[in-house]
Amino acid sequence: PGQNKRTGGGLAPKTIKHYHTFISSVLERAVKWQIIENNPARRIDAPKVDRVAIDHMDDKQAIRFMEIVQSEPIEYRLIFTLLLITGMRRGELLGLEWPDIDFETGVIHIRRTSQYAAGRGIYTDTTKTEQSKRPLSVPPEVLDLLRQYRIWQSEKKLRLGDAWDTEWTNHPRLFTKADGKPMHPNTPYKELQKLLKRNGMDHVSLHSLRHTNATLLIGGGADVRTVSGRLGHSQTSTTLNIYAEFLQSADKAAS
Repeated sequence: PGQNKRTGGGLAPKTIKHYHTFISSVLERAVKWQIIENNPARRIDAPKVDRVAIDHMDDKQAIRFMEIVQSEPIEYRLIFTLLLITGMRRGELLGLEWPDIDFETGVIHIRRTSQYAAGRGIYTDTTKTEQSKRPLSVPPEVLDLLRQYRIWQSEKKLRLGDAWDTEWTNHPRLFTKADGKPMHPNTPYKELQKLLKRNGMDHVSLHSLRHTNATLLIGGGADVRTVSGRLGHSQTSTTLNIYAEFLQSADKAAS
């Protein structure tokens, strides 16, 4: 409650810039089709968007986080491990189904997302961009955890019997509610905050695990194209813009 309350402060510069870009592209197409003579959006200066500090853990905090995660129930141990080790988005994580996991090759395939909207509930959606559909290689330790979790989930389904929602039998999501329906997108965030508070760690958002993955990859010497591909960015320029500070630091270290 109150999270979506309007403050009267107007739109953020980043939002205005997005709207300006979209409107300009529409008008540019109208010029190309000779519906209008020129694009009036070109005469408007879009606001400058200040660079926002990336919320992430450093390497020591990430190691500490992985240590405390080991004592969590297997469901959340796997959720937080996948988010940190792969850098996938929350919606991509919750959209995972068992056929997406290739245990032979050690690859997780991102093919869909799970989203929530008021009045619509939880629904399956496409990935953010076409490039977001991607294979993600994971280490053997993650595959072992996935195998353990699959056994745990199978035993849970057997105990529940008819209480398990059969509607989702053909959509075998990894992460579900107690009745087998897809997990609510807010659940991992709430569990993360409980975990951090119990262990005296600073508050971080769920998305910061994605940023942490990216910054650790960059610090470890991964090239921009690899980082961009694993994150599912549509262009490497997106990666460059978001992680410019870390890429510059890595470049200085390399020199």
